[in-house]
Amino acid sequence: MSDTHPPTTELQLLQEKRGALEQVVKIAEAVERLHHGLTAVLLLGKPTHLISNHAIESFEALDEKTHILPSIQLHQILEQLEKNVQEKLASILQIAKLDDQDLLTVSEGPDATTEAPEILLKEYQKLAQTAVALRVLLHARGERTKATHFSMPADYIRQKICDIAKRENLCRNRVRKQVMRLIQDTGKLLKRKDLPNGMQEMLQTSREGLMANLLHIKAGGNLQNMPVAIEVIEIADTGESMRKKVISINDKKPTEEKKPSELEIPLIEKKAGLFSKAIDWIKSKFTQH
Repeated sequence: MSDTHPPTTELQLLQEKRGALEQVVKIAEAVERLHHGLTAVLLLGKPTHLISNHAIESFEALDEKTHILPSIQLHQILEQLEKNVQEKLASILQIAKLDDQDLLTVSEGPDATTEAPEILLKEYQKLAQTAVALRVLLHARGERTKATHFSMPADYIRQKICDIAKRENLCRNRVRKQVMRLIQDTGKLLKRKDLPNGMQEMLQTSREGLMANLLHIKAGGNLQNMPVAIEVIEIADTGESMRKKVISINDKKPTEEKKPSELEIPLIEKKAGLFSKAIDWIKSKFTQH
C-alpha cells in the first residue's frame, strides 16, 4: 500500500479483501459443520456406553430445562431426532460432494425455496449432536437406549469423515493465511500519517479483531465460534459514525453471545425452538428427496 493513493481508496481495497475472506470463512464453516455432523452420526451408531465425554466436548450442551424433562419425553424427542438424522443422511452426503462455491449456493427465482447447503448443514449438525447429547443424558439416568441403525455402513461414514477432515484442514489454512494477510495490510495502512482519526480507530479495532481470530484459529478453535465476526465493513464516512459501526459489527459482548453450552431443546409440544424448527426444516427443505 502506498501514500500516493487517498486513504479511502486503500480502505476500499481492504474492504474487498475482507469480503473475500468472509466467503472463505463461510465455506470453511460449512465443511466444519459437515465434519461435526457426520462425526455425531458415527457416535449415534455406537452403544451409548461407548460414547466418551471427550467425544462430545465440542458439542453444544443441553440447557437446564432439558435436563429436568421426564425421561419419557426425552425418549420421544430422541426418537424423532434420530429418525430425521437417519432419513436425511444420504442428502447430507450428497452435499459433501459439492465444491466450495456450490456450498454457498442458494436457488434463485420466484419459486425458489432451497436454502444454501451451509444452512442445511448447520441444522443437520444441531440435529445429530442433539440426538447424541440426549442419549448420553438418558444413559446417565440409567435409561436404556439403542444404537441408531443407518443404511450406510459405519466404515463408509468413517471414510467420508476422514476425507472431509482433510478438506477442513485445507480450508482452515486458507482462512488463516488470508487473516494474516489482512492483518498485515491493515497494519501498513495504519502507518499512514494522513489517516483521519475516525478511520484510524476503526482500522485499529478491525485489526485487533482479526488478531483475536487468528489466535483462535491457531489454538484449534472452531471457525463457527470465532470471537469476532468476519463481515464486510460498509464505508459510510471517516468519522465517529464509522468507528461505532465497526465496533457494533466486531465486538461480541458476553451478554449477547450465545455460549456453546446453551443449546436450547424445547418441550415436545409446539414451541419455537430447535425441535419444532428441525421438524419444519426437514419437511420444507428435503421434501424433494
